[in-house]
Amino acid sequence: MMSRNSNSRGGFSLVELIVVIVIAGLVATAIFQILVSNQRIYTAQGESVRGQQTVRGAVEFLATELREISPRGGDILTMESDEIEVRAMRASALVCGRDGSDIFATALAGRIRPGDEVLVYFQEDPDTGNSDFWTTAEVTSESGSEQPQRCGDDPTRRYTLDNFADDSPTAIVDSGSLIRTWETVTYGLITQGGESFVGRIDSDGEEALIGPVEARRGLEFAYLDRNGDVTTDALEVRSIRITVRTLSQARDSGGRAIADSLSVLVTPRN
Repeated sequence: MMSRNSNSRGGFSLVELIVVIVIAGLVATAIFQILVSNQRIYTAQGESVRGQQTVRGAVEFLATELREISPRGGDILTMESDEIEVRAMRASALVCGRDGSDIFATALAGRIRPGDEVLVYFQEDPDTGNSDFWTTAEVTSESGSEQPQRCGDDPTRRYTLDNFADDSPTAIVDSGSLIRTWETVTYGLITQGGESFVGRIDSDGEEALIGPVEARRGLEFAYLDRNGDVTTDALEVRSIRITVRTLSQARDSGGRAIADSLSVLVTPRN
């Protein structure tokens, strides 16, 4: 009796190989989609954080600058919905005594030097604020002073003021008055590299400060009077609403462009 040996081969059939390839492709596709989705989420979150930082930084910077101006003192030179030109304070000193045409003052911020044009706060009647006003003058000399002149222990400087714009008598520059230097600055939108930034224009040229922001409505100013109504009279401005908006090219999960905005109401000094 003869026996027949049957040879059996191990391995995968063609159908099994096709199934494995299909499953591997599905798994790879799913992993790729997860990675792409995660990348979009990370990008969206990053753009959202950058947008928040941009609007906060821009609003805080502008609020700090505009809080120091005096609309009633003529510090607002021009005002538009998307830009404002002001006299920005750079150095200041508090008057604590006088001697003829000279005043004694202690520095509050920065340094006032000979040749500086300054704003001087006058008090014509100490009992009422209706007659107080600002006027311009020129510092013709500066020196140290050994006379405290009620400045306490603070370092005291002696300044000679001349060329008053209103020919006002120096005698009414009394203790408690403020003198300050300024520079003319415009705050608005500046285009740089095809993008819009909150920027500053001064005697040194234009400078992009914070951004990018939305191209057309990235920065808006609203000027309000004492009743909270919009005014076009710079002398009647009592508060300024600043609004900053950002708009990113990135999209959120709903396909919407990532945007952020922030508004703040600033009350300048009198």
